Amino acid sequence: MDQDGFPMVSKIYSGNQSEPHTLLEVLTELKDSEDSIDRFTPPAIVMDREIATKDNIHLLEREEYKYFVVERPNSLKEFASEFISLAGFTESKDNHQGKLYLKKIVSAAKAKVLVYSEARAIKERGKTTSWEQNFLEEINHLNRSIQKGNINKADKIWVKIGRLKEKYGSTATNYEIQLQSNSSDPRRVESLIITDLHKKSSKSEFPGCYVIETNYTDFSVEEIWKFYMNLNEVESAFRSLKTELGTRPIHHQKDGRIEAHLFYSVLAYAILKSITYKPSLKDVHISWQSIKQILKTHMRTDTIFNTTDDYRVQIRQIAQPEEEAKKIYSLLDIKIHKNTATQKFRLLCHQKNNFPYLAIL
Repeated sequence: MDQDGFPMVSKIYSGNQSEPHTLLEVLTELKDSEDSIDRFTPPAIVMDREIATKDNIHLLEREEYKYFVVERPNSLKEFASEFISLAGFTESKDNHQGKLYLKKIVSAAKAKVLVYSEARAIKERGKTTSWEQNFLEEINHLNRSIQKGNINKADKIWVKIGRLKEKYGSTATNYEIQLQSNSSDPRRVESLIITDLHKKSSKSEFPGCYVIETNYTDFSVEEIWKFYMNLNEVESAFRSLKTELGTRPIHHQKDGRIEAHLFYSVLAYAILKSITYKPSLKDVHISWQSIKQILKTHMRTDTIFNTTDDYRVQIRQIAQPEEEAKKIYSLLDIKIHKNTATQKFRLLCHQKNNFPYLAIL
């Protein structure tokens, strides 16, 4: 992407490989490409936790790339006192998703930005709670199946436990699971012993908190945060694309069709970015999710009925947008007619065989 978040180059990589190992391949292709985007100035690399391993960060530093990365959860404990007191934090102007508190710490040619987001805290608290409830429901369901004798072989039970641990990640690590075998036949499992270890993950200890590390020490605290949030916007956009545009599941069998199927996600993201970029030029930063939430109240109504002469009449009316929706339209320079509800309608009349003979727009 460019500095404003618009896509410049895209490529689909092979699946079934570890994400951290793809970074070197990406950087090599950027350098070797004829239309390389780092021909004059190497691009800044923005990475999420999964790919931001120590080896990858050393790779970026060795190749003299600038980078922005959210540190892994263990770093939160290093700044526990800072997050508890919020001493020296400044409140960001960008508070459309709740209050945001930022603090910059510079040391050893690196800058670390401590971030506390109220909206993210609420989300993570709810997510941890729901995940824990779902995990306990599934592990207890497995335990009941074992007690009923539906499954009693240890190897199959461990496979199911392993899948649950993979599914629920850090939530599952808060519980120790042991197999209780039959005294007369050790190969038969009678039940599970589930022990709550009462350990808190970093997320549950510090909900809404994270640390951004960068070697751009001259950037302000808000510039560093906004630069990293470009990644968050892309991730959020692709989550919407998977559901609303139906990117997943993929039913194609040929590589060319699969690549085309995925490439329209890049095009859709470019359109989405155009929508969120326009308000930002007016110093209004609002996410795609918020825009959708506000505009979904603006409805179009179709009234369909049959007359006594056996004709079907359809009247389409567009309601007046609410005040919040009007603000969004204004930011996007979209004009809404004052008399939309009364002047904009469509009338269709059909005979019994559904052949339209009158259409008024």
